[in-house]
Amino acid sequence: MLLARSTDRGISKIMMEISERNTREKFRPSAVPLVTVDPYFSIWSMADNLYDDVTRHWTGRRNPMTAGVYIDDSFYLLMGQSVPNSDRQSVGYMQYIPQIDLEISPTRTKYIFKNDIVTITMLFISPLLLDRLDILSRPVSYIEYNVEVTDGEKHEIKFQFDISSECAIDNVYSSVKFGKIRNSVFCGNSKQHVLSKSGDSVCIEWGYIHIADTSTKIIGGMNKCRPLSVKREELDINGTYKVFEKYPYMVLLKEELSGVITLAYDDINPIEYFGDKLEDYYKKYFQTFKEMLDVAVSQYEEVKKLCIEFDERLINDTRKVSEKYEKITSLAYRQAVAAHKLVEDKNGNLLFLSKECHSNGCVGTLDVTYPSMPLFLKYNPELVLGMLRPIIEFAQSGKWQFDFAPHDVGQYPLANGQVYGQEGNELLEKFQMPVEECGNMMICVAAAVKWGADFGFAKENKEILKKWAEYLIDNGYDPENQLCTDDFAGHLTHNCNLSLKGI
Repeated sequence: MLLARSTDRGISKIMMEISERNTREKFRPSAVPLVTVDPYFSIWSMADNLYDDVTRHWTGRRNPMTAGVYIDDSFYLLMGQSVPNSDRQSVGYMQYIPQIDLEISPTRTKYIFKNDIVTITMLFISPLLLDRLDILSRPVSYIEYNVEVTDGEKHEIKFQFDISSECAIDNVYSSVKFGKIRNSVFCGNSKQHVLSKSGDSVCIEWGYIHIADTSTKIIGGMNKCRPLSVKREELDINGTYKVFEKYPYMVLLKEELSGVITLAYDDINPIEYFGDKLEDYYKKYFQTFKEMLDVAVSQYEEVKKLCIEFDERLINDTRKVSEKYEKITSLAYRQAVAAHKLVEDKNGNLLFLSKECHSNGCVGTLDVTYPSMPLFLKYNPELVLGMLRPIIEFAQSGKWQFDFAPHDVGQYPLANGQVYGQEGNELLEKFQMPVEECGNMMICVAAAVKWGADFGFAKENKEILKKWAEYLIDNGYDPENQLCTDDFAGHLTHNCNLSLKGI
C-alpha cells in the first residue's frame, strides 16, 4: 500500500511536469495563415519556422514569398526558401535569424525573430471582417515589418521582400508578363483566359498579383537564391518570361526599419454564375481596382485597428471556454472565411460562395454551408443567405428535376449547376443526398432568420421550402438507403444522423 501511494505521488509529479511543459510549449499549427483572402489568393507556412520551407498555397503547391534582412552586407533569411527544382519543391540553405515566437489571432499572424543584433517582428494581416463587407471584399493582404537594433551599435540594415510569379499561375510551364501602373507593380499569366477552368486542388491561371510599391523590381534566373548580392538577373519590368526558365519574381528592398507591404490580387472576374461573369463585390464601393488599392494602402492603420478590436472580442469570447478552444478558433477563422468568395448576382443579390477542398472542388456545397454556418450567424447572418441563395436559384431553374434540395451549384469558380452525383452528364438520384440537403436547407434558413437575417428570403421562397419540408415529413424519420455528407462511408439505411436532421 505504501508502495502504491509512493507510485501515485510519482505519477502525479510527472503528469504535473508534463502539463507545465505543454503549457509553455508554443502552439504549432499544421499550417500557419499568412495571406488568406479567398480560395485562390492563399499563402501559408507549413513549417515549424517561417524560414524552414517555401511558403505554399493551401493545396500544398508552391506560392513562394521570401523575406530577409541585410545587416552590414550579410543577408539573414526570415521567410521562405531559395532554389526551386522541376518538382516545384524547395532546396537550398541560407543563414537565418532564429524565430522565437509565433502568435495567431483571427485576422493576424505575428512572428518574432531575434539574434544578438536585432529583434524583428513580421505581422501578416488579412482583414476578413464579416461585418464590414467593404473591407472583407477587398482582395488585399498586408505584411508589416519592424526591425529593432538591440546591441547598442550602429548598423546598415535593409529589409527585403519578394513574391514569385508562381502565385499567379497553376502551371509552372506558363509564361508570365509584368507591368507597372500608377500605384503598383504586377504580374500575371501572359495568356489571360479568365474563368477558363475549374477544379479541386488547383491554383489560379488568370488575373494579376500586385505589390503596391512602384519601386518593386523584377528579378529572375535559375539561381533563385534571393539576396540581391548574389548572382541574379534584373528583368524588364514590362517583359514576358517563361516561369520554368526564369523563375521571375517581384522584389522590394526597403531601407526603412519599419514599413508595410500591401499585396493584392486582381482576378478580373472571380465567379461565373449561371452563365454570368460576375465582378468582385468591392466594385460596389470602387470603380476600379487601382482606386480600391489606393484606399486599401491609405487605410492600413484604420484597418489594423479594426482587426485588433475584432480579434480581442473573439479571443475573449472563446477563452471563456478554454485556451485551447481560443487557439483552434483563431486558427480556423481565416481558413473558414477565406474558403469563400463574396460577389453579387446581376440583380444585386448577395452571394457568398464556398469552395470544397480535396474533395470535388464543388462551389456552394450545402453540406459545407451547414457546419460552417455558426460563425457567419454570429457576425453577419446575411452571409448565410448569400450561401443558400444559389442553391435555391438552381433548384428553381428547371435544370433540377428532383423533389429534394441540390448538393451544390458547380465546381469552383464555375457556379453553373450541380456537378456532384453525375454519371456522364446526367444527375442520377442514387448519387444524391436527399434528406441531408433538405434538412440542411431548412435548418440554415430557420437559423439565419432567427439570428437576424431578412425574413423576406424565406417568404419569397416559401413554396420550395414547403416542398422540401414535406419531403422530410415523408422520408426523414427513417431514411432509406442513401448518401449523407460522409459520402466516403457509402450508402446507408436507417442513418441516425439523417433521421435527427430530418426530425
